[in-house]
Amino acid sequence: MKADCAIGYEPFMTRRHKEDLPIYVDYADILANAPYSTITILEVLEHVGWDEMSNIFAKFNELLAPNGIVLVSVPIEIGPAVLLKHLNRLKWGRLKDGKSQQMGVHNNFLELFSAAFFGAVGYRDPLKGGHTNFDFRHLIKFAKSRGWRVKILGYSPIPFIGWYGNSQVFFTMERQGS
Repeated sequence: MKADCAIGYEPFMTRRHKEDLPIYVDYADILANAPYSTITILEVLEHVGWDEMSNIFAKFNELLAPNGIVLVSVPIEIGPAVLLKHLNRLKWGRLKDGKSQQMGVHNNFLELFSAAFFGAVGYRDPLKGGHTNFDFRHLIKFAKSRGWRVKILGYSPIPFIGWYGNSQVFFTMERQGS
C-alpha cells in the first residue's frame, strides 16, 4: 500500500475496491496494510459502549505507526446546543412505523435540562448508546487514562466560544511516548 493513500474500513458495507479508495470489510485486510500515520474516526465513538471502546483503542494501538495520530470528531451532547438537537430529533427522528427513534433522545426533562445548562449527563447505557448522555469529556478522560495525549483542534460551528454552545468537537489523539 502506498504511504500517501487512503483506505476505508466499513464492516457493514459491501467490499469495494477503487484505486484511489479501497473499502475493506475485513479487519484482517486493514491490519495487513498497517501501520498507518493517521486514522480518522468521525462521528462513530458516540455510538460505542465503554467495553467496545477498549477494543477500539486496542486496534488503534495495533494499527498506528509510531508518531501517528487518530483524528476524532464526536458530537457535543451537553450545553445549550443539545436543546436544539433534542427538538430536531423529536420532530424528525421518527421511524417509518411511527415509533420514536431513540438515538439522542434524552430520557426525561430533568436530564435534558441538566445536560443543556449544567453540562451534566445522566445514565448512559454501558453497552450501546446513541447520542443520549454522550459526554465527549468522558471520552477524552478515557483516552488519557490509557496513555493517549489529546489535543483539541476546535469546536463547531462557533469555534471561539469553546464547547458550551457548540455541537461538535474535533481532536487528535497520539500515544504518549511516540
